[in-house]
Amino acid sequence: MRTTINTGLLLAVWLFMSSIAGKAQHSLINSVDQLNSYADEIQPLLNTMGDKIYFVRGHHKSNFGGRSDAGDAYFSEKTDSGTWTLPIPVSSKINNKYFNGILGIRGEELLLYGVYGSSSVPPGTKGISVVRKQGSNGITGEIKQVPIRYYKDGSELYGYSLSEDGNILLLSMESYKSQGAEDIYVSFWDDQSRYWTEPKNLGPIVNSAFQELSPSLTPDNKTLFFSSNGHGGFGSRDIFFTKRLDDSWTNWSPPQNMGAEVNTEGAEMYFQYYPQHQLAIYTS
Repeated sequence: MRTTINTGLLLAVWLFMSSIAGKAQHSLINSVDQLNSYADEIQPLLNTMGDKIYFVRGHHKSNFGGRSDAGDAYFSEKTDSGTWTLPIPVSSKINNKYFNGILGIRGEELLLYGVYGSSSVPPGTKGISVVRKQGSNGITGEIKQVPIRYYKDGSELYGYSLSEDGNILLLSMESYKSQGAEDIYVSFWDDQSRYWTEPKNLGPIVNSAFQELSPSLTPDNKTLFFSSNGHGGFGSRDIFFTKRLDDSWTNWSPPQNMGAEVNTEGAEMYFQYYPQHQLAIYTS
């Protein structure tokens, strides 16, 4: 189930967050017009230093496949004055005519949306791949598919994110045991076998009969942000947060709306919170 929306990136600086359960107050910082365009800017990801942002730009004339291309990976770097450079496409090794983006950074590796083709899997197939990075924008080595056990995703949307420690993968998808449309699942990295475990549905406290999308975790892996049109709210999709109450990954506090300072009558998605930089990035 997909709703077409025009989205742009927003940056917010967090002035007070003694507890995420408290009201999160923020104000927009500097202009991000240089990051946004007539096309869709979605799925933002900040690097560890906070000076480089990756995101997906859909249906832009500069994409590998032109305006018909659903998404290419771009990046922008923060200048000494605090502004952001004009975005440029990430290596052509990553961008092709299919949906491309960077979902996470683990050490010297970039985790990518999609499969880039093999003897058994055609390029553009949904899934996850990995490639080594080098320097500012260098890509080394071969792009390889990373298996996910018993993986099935019937959604048209990509909504995956990687925990800060690189061991937890959150996926929003239509799959086994979905409550309705897209649900949020969790998968864990098995370093010995080198695959992601079978995705586990987070259960009916988080997931509704409608869409739960674009999940992300705080660095302590205890608070989940996600976008939904199944928990009420201000617009077509709002951003919510919930706290994990135990290690089952199915026991959560009731989702709370982030409020009118974040959510609008439109659609808010892809909320990423970086407490070390007192910064949040999302799309609206």
